[in-house]
Amino acid sequence: MKKILVSAYDHKNFGDDLFLKILFDKYKDIEWVLETSVKQYGDIFSKYNNVKIEFNIFYRILRKLKLLKILRNRRYFDRYDALIFIGGSIFMQLPEWKLQLEERIDTIEKFNYNSKKIFIVGANFGPYKDKEFYEAYYKLFKKCDDVCLRDKYSYELFQGLENVRLAPDIVFQLDKSGVQKIENSIGISLINIEDREGLKEFNSIYINKMSVMVERLIINKKKVTFFSFCEDQGDKKIIDKIIKNINPQYVKKINIVNYEGNIEEFLVKFGSMENIIGSRFHACILSQVFEQGLYPLIYSDKTYNALKDIELDKEYTYINKINELDIDNLIEKINNNKVRDKSIFKEAQKQFDRIDEYVSK
Repeated sequence: MKKILVSAYDHKNFGDDLFLKILFDKYKDIEWVLETSVKQYGDIFSKYNNVKIEFNIFYRILRKLKLLKILRNRRYFDRYDALIFIGGSIFMQLPEWKLQLEERIDTIEKFNYNSKKIFIVGANFGPYKDKEFYEAYYKLFKKCDDVCLRDKYSYELFQGLENVRLAPDIVFQLDKSGVQKIENSIGISLINIEDREGLKEFNSIYINKMSVMVERLIINKKKVTFFSFCEDQGDKKIIDKIIKNINPQYVKKINIVNYEGNIEEFLVKFGSMENIIGSRFHACILSQVFEQGLYPLIYSDKTYNALKDIELDKEYTYINKINELDIDNLIEKINNNKVRDKSIFKEAQKQFDRIDEYVSK
């Protein structure tokens, strides 16, 4: 049995955890190892006999102190047959990007030294500001055996590399069977923008507009459910602020579903909605998996780029222009705003093509 190390975003973000679920479900004959400083991941994936969660509360501290690189010598990585980076926005230019890059290069070079395979799946590239960031990752991608990106914008940045491919988001291939819709239901996925550069100045307008929108939906006999995809990033916090800003007579009619590691339960509740108002990237993707009408509230170009690729870029509002949101238009258009080309669901399976080839040997 091959033993593969997985590098993923481990902050209990539903979209990233869903990536891991799809990966582990697909390859049951692989021994997977996920390193994390979040103890709950042992519970999230406890049903998988082939998944080992290596919990170390000091991982993030060691990274910041630049000690993790020193402790992980070549012998440490000898026990693995391959390395997979899986995630969506794992190549953003964060303030600490150079430290993160240094660690990734060190890990990749140790796998290269032992002629072991390295895969990147499910990602987009950016946002980024500096040419230095782009050029550094161009060099890093060259060291990998396969890089499969999820939108044309990202792919075109690296299409000069023969090992870089394009396929729709991993989540498009999710099994959608057995979920019953709740009549007149609408799910809402929002993000907390109070600390986000370029968006935080719109926070009060955002909260007020969302409050008005929810009240209007309830007046129109909609059954409203808020979905918090990542409590660590403030989803639950912004929901609570909006709830407090809504007329009390409507609050009792609102449901809240907070992701706490219960992937299957969260999926069923999300899939039961007829329509979705989505800010979270994977709220938008899942809406199409579950054949729901969608109205995107976009906080990042990564969402627009993905929607453009599937020709679902006609109805949306950027959060930095949230005051321009026409709520009546949203209510009118959302039900029929669905992807027409169903081939994306099959095309998404190509994210794993090179891994399929590798594990079958």
